[in-house]
Amino acid sequence: MDAAELRGTAQYESLGDGAQAFAHRILRHRPAHAVIGLVLWTVGLVASGALGGCGGGVRPYRAMAKAAASEESVEAQAYDKRLSLQVREALVETDATAAIHVSPHVYMDRAFLVGFVQSEDQRSQFEAAARRVEGIREVDGYLPLKTADAESWITRDAELKAELTAALAADLRTAKLRVDTEVVAGHIVLLGVVGSESEREAARSVAENIAAPDRVTSFLLLPDPEYEKRLRSLLRD
Repeated sequence: MDAAELRGTAQYESLGDGAQAFAHRILRHRPAHAVIGLVLWTVGLVASGALGGCGGGVRPYRAMAKAAASEESVEAQAYDKRLSLQVREALVETDATAAIHVSPHVYMDRAFLVGFVQSEDQRSQFEAAARRVEGIREVDGYLPLKTADAESWITRDAELKAELTAALAADLRTAKLRVDTEVVAGHIVLLGVVGSESEREAARSVAENIAAPDRVTSFLLLPDPEYEKRLRSLLRD
């Protein structure tokens, strides 16, 4: 695919000027087959509001940098983003009010749900809703029951998350990793795909310097070559 062909796609036309320019820059430096994946990834971010529209407002440079540092291909990230949005929709359809307290993350077809739930039944309902999304092969997560003091943790959780983000960026072992983080009532959750077992352990070590080891849960995954093969086959069909 060249620049002229890219301009003719519906995905391209749906983007703002900033995202279109970014797609063209990537086209010059990445294999041609990666561009549509990038465009789909960008569309997914626009749909989720992460790019602020690309034509104005907050620029998506941080999201772009995280994507570039990921151990997943651009196509895989695009597919994960699409599945994540679909899982979010499934949770809202199950219980719109409660779903705002749960964050879905998807990596390599695996969905992780993080946040408070009101009951064991609600946890089961959310997990079942995620499993029903076509393309999701596993569901896991950290879904504790909401306690009476849950609201009092909001500010402290935000502070812990900021502290953790800074610590991961400052540590040479983890500075270049794409690690997503959530903090729920002082409990740290690590998510994403890293390149090796040593990187996974390094990220956990940084987190355990901020919270006690029993208050850290890691869902960090290692790259799955078979997943990339399946995805390439799926995108060709």
